[in-house]
Parts: sequence; C-alpha cells; structure tokens
Amino acid sequence: MTPSLSKQAKQFAEDLSRLLNNTITDGIKLSAAQLSDDRYSIGRNLSDRNPLDPDLVALTTSKKKAELYLFASHELCLDDTEGAWLMASKTNYAIQVGETGERNTLFAYDYVRKLDNGYSKAHFHIYGDGGKPYNSIFRSRGRKKDKLRDLHFPIGGLVHDGGGILFRPILEDIIEMLVAEGLVEARPKWDQAIREGRERFYESQLRAALRRFPHVA
Repeated sequence: MTPSLSKQAKQFAEDLSRLLNNTITDGIKLSAAQLSDDRYSIGRNLSDRNPLDPDLVALTTSKKKAELYLFASHELCLDDTEGAWLMASKTNYAIQVGETGERNTLFAYDYVRKLDNGYSKAHFHIYGDGGKPYNSIFRSRGRKKDKLRDLHFPIGGLVHDGGGILFRPILEDIIEMLVAEGLVEARPKWDQAIREGRERFYESQLRAALRRFPHVA
C-alpha cells in the first residue's frame, strides 16, 4: 500500500535532514507542515501554524558559528498521473553569507513546476554586481533592473506532459559544490551520503519517467 502524502512528506524531511547532518551540518532538523489537504511544505522549524517561513540552516559541523547559511524550502503534493507518489511542486535553495540580507546571497536555485512567466521552470540565480559594462547593456535592452542576480540560468531536464522537469538539480549537487570549492567543512564519508541521496532521487525520477512514458520502457 502506498504511504499517504503526510507520511511521504515527513519521510522526505527526514531524508533531507539526514543528508545535511551526514555532510555539512550539525543536528539540524527539517520538518513537514501541512499547507492544505493536498499540499505539504518542508523546511527548518516549520509547523502547521507557520508552514511558509522556514529558518535558515547553519552550515557548520560543530558548535562553531557558521559563516554560510542555507535557505531550503519545498512544496510537495501527489503526482498528477496516479495521485499516489510524492512530487515537488516548488523547490527553493539559496546560499548566503551571514544570517541576514539578500545582498549577501551567493546563488539560488529555484524550481517551480507550474511557471508561466517566460522563464525556465528550473533555473539558477547567480548573484553579483555586473558593474558599468553590464549596466549599459541592460539599459540598451530596456531592462528596468541592472543587477546580475536578475538573470535566470535555465536548467535542462526531461520535461513531461504535466509540465514538470525530471532529472533536475538537487540539494546533493549544491552540497558537493560547497565542499569541492572549500566553502564549508564536511564530515567524513560525506561523499557516500551524497551518492546514496542521488541514487534515491534518480531512481524515483526514473520510476516517474517510466510511468509517464511507458512506450519507452
């Protein structure tokens, strides 16, 4: 019997918490909160009374104060083919220096399953000041804003008929980048945790792809 949305959402929160604590955090816990009868949110210190305003996650493996923080937020529902399997309708990750201020954000990754504003459903924001050369180009193109962070870098994947994107970037990819760039300290065997997390995600995506494209199988 397929677990309920509530059970699947809570298990997903536990899986993400375990991933973070086995790699670049110390004892943090992400929780699942009910948004509606058919939607749940995932984030740090969320509850049914506060389902949309998660706390930042300190990226430190000890009691030492963190320099980098992770904003992690998910909205989940059941898939629109069988109505049985967990599906992300929205995912937001951002890495920032310190605990306050959008100007201190290094980069962000967003996935919105149903997005109709002309941008890719999955995309990265690279934050920074483009300087005078960028300003002049942006002005000549009629853009109202002149900051590099307003650019959206599309992320490819297998687009299915329901509008979502399979095989897209995941939290494991962001963790690996932070460790590889030497921006955070990692626990021993962090790479094993990354590998196991990727295997779970891509297996679930493969199953979803086969359900949506049975003629390929």
